[in-house]
Amino acid sequence: MAQINDTRALKFVNEQIRPLCEAARALKVRVLAMDVEWQVISALFPNDTSVVADGRESEGVSILKGSDINDVHFNLTGQFSGLTDATISKPCVRKLEAS
Repeated sequence: MAQINDTRALKFVNEQIRPLCEAARALKVRVLAMDVEWQVISALFPNDTSVVADGRESEGVSILKGSDINDVHFNLTGQFSGLTDATISKPCVRKLEAS
């Protein structure tokens, strides 16, 4: 079996692929946990222009609408639907830390 041992390739694997897979794995866990909670409270966020009244605009924080929250949920959960644990876990070096 051929070996990939070019120092640039090894650096890429260790500085890009492995750390990104660890970050993706941790984010996937958070997104899946968010989705569980979403299934319970999603009705609180109509997919329209209803404003999330958290009063944070005085802090310079953007005003969100129900449609913004729905978009984030849809897009985050969609990003991880095809990203299998086998794909992102194999390159990981560290154990997944519980949060």
